[in-house]
Amino acid sequence: MGAFEHKVCVVTGAASGIGRAAAELFAREGGQVVSADLADAEGDFVRTDVSDAEDVERLFAHTVARYGRVDVLVNNAGIMADAELDQATPEDFRRHVDVNTIGVFLGIKYGTRVMPEGSAIVNTASMAGRVGLRGYGPYAAAKAAVVSLTQVAAVEYGGRGIRVNCICPSSVETPMLQAQENGALEREISRLAAPSGMVIAAEQVAEVIAFLAAPASSAVTGQALNVDAGMSAGYSDHLLSAISAAIA
Repeated sequence: MGAFEHKVCVVTGAASGIGRAAAELFAREGGQVVSADLADAEGDFVRTDVSDAEDVERLFAHTVARYGRVDVLVNNAGIMADAELDQATPEDFRRHVDVNTIGVFLGIKYGTRVMPEGSAIVNTASMAGRVGLRGYGPYAAAKAAVVSLTQVAAVEYGGRGIRVNCICPSSVETPMLQAQENGALEREISRLAAPSGMVIAAEQVAEVIAFLAAPASSAVTGQALNVDAGMSAGYSDHLLSAISAAIA
């Protein structure tokens, strides 16, 4: 039996990147997966705008009608557009908050209504929500809020036996990164700054999501787990070598 045999798993942003990798992993491990996205996704798919309350309610109504409950919820859907603060507009901020923060809020609000004791929620935040990065203002602010939402939700739903955690990935090799104007630069910065010298794959992040969703992490809740190939641990040898070469 797989780790998620007989578990009902809802994944938002499941059409590509981290969400798709997570949905595929849950399915391989025996889970009944409902995929939500605005773009077409594989399997049991519900077209969903996570910033729209009616859409999110409809997602969970579909899931309950078909499977009776939700055991695992991954609030992963997100957007990213870079703009320095003096160039960003209020509309930029509102759209990032609508999708990246309110989308998580709505998933928690409606998802927990149909989640039994022993269920787990994993939210996708970002290292950008924990470390200042030029040009990431709207995105970073929205993702920082996800960390706070995760902590509050862990407190509010802990008594019902529902665990809530979030992941904070650094750059991940996804279509979103490839579509960014500064994607190539971000990829190389990540490679240079990470002690492992790697750019993380979506499948590696999905493994962390699965760990946080599984009974193996039953004592873990309210946590924001960095998934950054060691970037936040300190200065990498690659970075120090590059600096030394630049000043030689």
